Amino acid sequence: MVYINETRKRGANPILVTPVHRRNFDEKGKIVNTLGDYPDAIRQLAKEENIPLLDLHQRSESLFNQLGPEVTKSIFVHVHPDQYVQYPDGIEDNTHFSEIGAYEIAKLVIEEIKKTHGELVNYLR
Repeated sequence: MVYINETRKRGANPILVTPVHRRNFDEKGKIVNTLGDYPDAIRQLAKEENIPLLDLHQRSESLFNQLGPEVTKSIFVHVHPDQYVQYPDGIEDNTHFSEIGAYEIAKLVIEEIKKTHGELVNYLR
């Protein structure tokens, strides 16, 4: 609430954003929520405080389920051994995005803004 109140006090309008899913699939190939109640708490706060919400949790779930476990590896930092000097043993990071992933998540943000907050479209480039 501190950030919301301070934002409003300065004459700005807060927007809340739910977190993006991590790359964690169940045995049926469906994304698993690893963030507990946090996304729902943000949704509830947005509703209670009448704050616009960008629901990237829901949007990323749809995207990751559509792409599946193998294709989503390109969205996250998955590097084969000796592919990059800084990762000689490779890395499988299912939290942070690759350049491709950052682009795909940015597209979700833009789509969510267009869908739910059309008045903000004028601020996009």
